[in-house]
Amino acid sequence: MKLTFMVVLMALTGSTIYITGFLRLSFRRLPTGGGLFLYRYDLTRIVRFVLNFAFFQFVPLLSSAFSQSENRSKTELLLILLWMLLAEIIRKKVQGMLLPTDGSSFNRGIGRFTLMDYAYDTSHLVWIGYLICSKLPDDKSLSITFAVLWFLCFAKLVLSAVNRSFASYSFHTARNPLVIAGYMTKVMDKYNRDGDGRSAVPANDMSSCKFVVMGEDALVVPNNDKEKKPKPVTTPGYGYGVGRRVVVAGGGHQHQATYCDENEQKHLHLCIAEPDDYSNKEWPLVTVKTIWEMREKHKHIFHGKRGDFLEDLCLSFSLFKMLRRRFEHYPMVEVGSDMARAMMLDGLLKLNFSSPGSNSSHDQLQRPFQVLLMELELLKNYYQQAAAPVVMSQPILFCINFLSSIIFLDFFIVAVVDILIVNKDAAPLYCRIMGWGRTPVSSPSLILSLTMLLVLTVILIEAHDFWTSFVFSDWNIVRMLCSYDRPSRRWLQKIYSVVIYIRYCLLSSSKNKMTIYQVSILDACGPIDKHFARTSQVTLPASATAQIIQALCSCDIINRSTGAINLPAGIDSNQMTTTEAILAWHLATELLETTTMDSQKKQCRRPPAGADNRRIASVLSKYCVHLVVHLPELLPDEETWVSSCYEETRSCLDHASRRCGCRACPPSRRCRKKKIAKTAMSGDQWEDSFRDPTVRRGVKLFHRLREKPAYEAWDELARLWVHLVIYLAPSNDVQGHAKALASWGADLITCLWALCTHAGITRQPPPKQHDVEVHDQQQIDIVVTHRQPTLNQDDDNSIYV
Repeated sequence: MKLTFMVVLMALTGSTIYITGFLRLSFRRLPTGGGLFLYRYDLTRIVRFVLNFAFFQFVPLLSSAFSQSENRSKTELLLILLWMLLAEIIRKKVQGMLLPTDGSSFNRGIGRFTLMDYAYDTSHLVWIGYLICSKLPDDKSLSITFAVLWFLCFAKLVLSAVNRSFASYSFHTARNPLVIAGYMTKVMDKYNRDGDGRSAVPANDMSSCKFVVMGEDALVVPNNDKEKKPKPVTTPGYGYGVGRRVVVAGGGHQHQATYCDENEQKHLHLCIAEPDDYSNKEWPLVTVKTIWEMREKHKHIFHGKRGDFLEDLCLSFSLFKMLRRRFEHYPMVEVGSDMARAMMLDGLLKLNFSSPGSNSSHDQLQRPFQVLLMELELLKNYYQQAAAPVVMSQPILFCINFLSSIIFLDFFIVAVVDILIVNKDAAPLYCRIMGWGRTPVSSPSLILSLTMLLVLTVILIEAHDFWTSFVFSDWNIVRMLCSYDRPSRRWLQKIYSVVIYIRYCLLSSSKNKMTIYQVSILDACGPIDKHFARTSQVTLPASATAQIIQALCSCDIINRSTGAINLPAGIDSNQMTTTEAILAWHLATELLETTTMDSQKKQCRRPPAGADNRRIASVLSKYCVHLVVHLPELLPDEETWVSSCYEETRSCLDHASRRCGCRACPPSRRCRKKKIAKTAMSGDQWEDSFRDPTVRRGVKLFHRLREKPAYEAWDELARLWVHLVIYLAPSNDVQGHAKALASWGADLITCLWALCTHAGITRQPPPKQHDVEVHDQQQIDIVVTHRQPTLNQDDDNSIYV
């Protein structure tokens, strides 16, 4: 019964993986579920975890059944051997699905080949082969069938090792950040030579963008090419920001110390040809500019919104290659330049106005964020799916794996049918299932059902990889589009067009909008909510998207010459930290929203004209509290201190909500909100109820906002929250965002972080705030000038002692 339960569980999880895989082809931002526990976990990740658990319980149970093989019939023994082969196939797939969710896979070691990775797989497969040889009867046809199955498993293992070996040396995968770093060095050198790199080259339109999409491997000159060998590229190392070092200047007993950038230098030692001089007509270099030009040449395939989808997919694939250097510690030479900043802020953010026939509707406003979401999804798939680096490494490997999946499924089904139906030894089993045999067998129908369920699990998992990793993968669509003009592949254009059209139709029915999580601190004051903060998932309003884009393009928030972003005007860095500012302004927003809703219900009035600003402020304030509760590592403050500050504020509000109620019967969330709002509005008496300084600041802000007209108060709150969300985005904590991507997936803060990384937007404070006085270099003690904690810290995690 235990074995039956595990097999049924494996079949159910395999079916779920197959179904969700196809759903994600149609719905890129498939909701992962709501509720108390599942809101933060991807459904596919949960299913893979259950499949992994069922498999590792299945193996010892199967070994126990095999140890009792002396008491079983010959047919039952053959089926147990077949189960072992099926379990070996499933095990390899399960291991490839389960990669760590702590962000450790987002590193340079992904796809690296070592023989030790295959030591256990080889030994396990050899042991199964020994059991087959020692237990099989003297039947040639049956021996050939089992031998074919075993060799199929062995061929899959060898092919996996070959894939990893090629991927570790391929310029398409493991060494791609190296080539991109050298390519962008050449682009920036040319950009700086043309009119001192400022106004000679337009950079505010994607039609002039030279970010590479595909074909950059052809720019690498082989070592044996001595006729034309360019000088090896050595990048200066701008943009990674591994830390800052102290430079002491001055003389006497007092020295002035300032912080200077300490950027990592990476010597590429690659011979990169000039991009403009490369004239290989067979496989040209494809850039974003090339894709934008293809829209005019191939209007039939770039028709309408399908053209927008193909442009966005290629642009996101290009940005994915650029962002990989950030995770693998390669220099990003273009970061901080006016070219990159204009390309992202004036090019990407204005995609909704730059395409022919596009308009400024709500769907078009989501287009820049859809590019960033696809970029992060490509990044996550590359580091979290074992098949992604393999199919991207070489075109020949892509074809081999594509054909091997078809051949494997065909041979596998034929071999299983031969064992279960054609084989003469299977006849007694079916007779006993029908009750025709005299010799009883232990649960014959159950044995046959287990076999069919295992076969179904293998077929579903293989079919899922075939469709999602090969045929309709984003990488395959981009490669088809980039090779559409290839002269030697003209006969494939119709096939490419059909696949691209089907891929677009799968996505056309879905509305891939940005979804964000929300947490209200007033909803987290109850005894149960103390441990499980109530979290909801909503769609980011189009008006919020428009204001975020407008704020990013505005010079009032971001200094376009330096890329520095300042704190919102309503936050004093000498009075509160970032976390305290989020909690205080969130409390003021929640109290204002609660009192406004009550007054509107009493007066039966319609929503005021500033309803959009009210919606923006409410959604973004709850989203920032979600960051405080669940993703504190992405905030500028130290994460343990963030959790402590949130708990103090929550406890204070919880105590205030219980003062007027019965402790044996805690109030509901709605009643709790009203009590806190009533206490906050009670003149000067609220100071006795709220002891936490953060809550006091929030109530004071609430009283200040109440004195203004409603539309002015909500307008101020909307501008502040939009500015604050943008201010939180820049960060040097790459590992924190890798962990967030692996566990939560792409989110608003991660999308803005990727945008700020490409554009070179930082939270760097003025240099005078880093002044340090050093007395007498011969002494060990260093006297640091005292100052109040400030939000404008250069480090992303400021520790306040």
